[in-house]
Order: sequence, then C-alpha cells, then structure tokens
Amino acid sequence: IGLLVTRAEVTTRGEKEVNDFYVTHATGNPVDSKTVDVFRTEIWQTILQVKENSDHPKCPPREIIA
Repeated sequence: IGLLVTRAEVTTRGEKEVNDFYVTHATGNPVDSKTVDVFRTEIWQTILQVKENSDHPKCPPREIIA
C-alpha cells in the first residue's frame, strides 16, 4: 500500500512488548485514515492501536502499536 517506515521502536513495558512504527506514504505525505483501515483489515490480522503524532514538523506520521 506504499507505506514508508520512518522510525521503528521496540520496547517493553512491564511484561508487554510494544512495537511502535512511524509511517508516511512512500511519497512523504501523511497516511490517511482509509489507508490505515486497509492496512488494518488486509495486512495486519492482530489488534492495532493507531495514534496521531504531532512531533513531526512536515507531515505527522501515525504510530501503530501492536
């Protein structure tokens, strides 16, 4: 679906593993909700939590936590 991972973080919180992926479209544009829905339903078969991230000055990526 043309996503580019701009940053990935793997951490643990207590006994839980947390993987954060910051993505944009391959063109550098922000990822819209429809693309996230496609990713969620067609590619990722686990429960995802998607949060907006306003730290990026140009185009805020989405944080996907699995």
